Amino acid sequence: MWINANLSQINAKDTVVLANNRQVLAFKKSYALQHKNTQLPKVLSWNQYLKNTWIALNSSAKNRFIDSVESRYLIMQSLEELGVKAQQQLLDEVVKNYDYCANHLIHLSELSNTKLQFSELFSTWINHYQQYKAKLNLVDLNDLPSLIINTKQKPRAPIVYGFKTLTPLQQLVFDTIGHQTLTAK
Repeated sequence: MWINANLSQINAKDTVVLANNRQVLAFKKSYALQHKNTQLPKVLSWNQYLKNTWIALNSSAKNRFIDSVESRYLIMQSLEELGVKAQQQLLDEVVKNYDYCANHLIHLSELSNTKLQFSELFSTWINHYQQYKAKLNLVDLNDLPSLIINTKQKPRAPIVYGFKTLTPLQQLVFDTIGHQTLTAK
């Protein structure tokens, strides 16, 4: 896979954000082909970008980042503390819906007032998980966008490529910190 774009204006000081890891590899190959013996820019997937940006902006942060495995474990612990037998299928659905809500800017308070039993239950579970994280000074991938947006020091505007459509969260982050869009030839 190759990136079908003019990469001549990109240099080693730039940060390029791509939709997924496969595109990251394709970008690196394409860039190396177009720029022989030149240092690569920082090329990251969306998730890598969030984590690297948060670390760079919060080098002295009191919170510790947890990866998806640790996050799943804590969600499972939260469910069990609330008396729910956390089977794998339920855990998968809770994680998927938690990510969906974060990416589409759906607040848990909206779900808790829907009068739909599952929405209210889901909201209770995730609120408990959020409290659990706060008590342990932990942040997960879904916490990073708001932390990046609300920091006093803004990161350098990245170059964005490869997203069919930005999620509302991605759009909010990129609109807040600024960005350039790399277009295909």
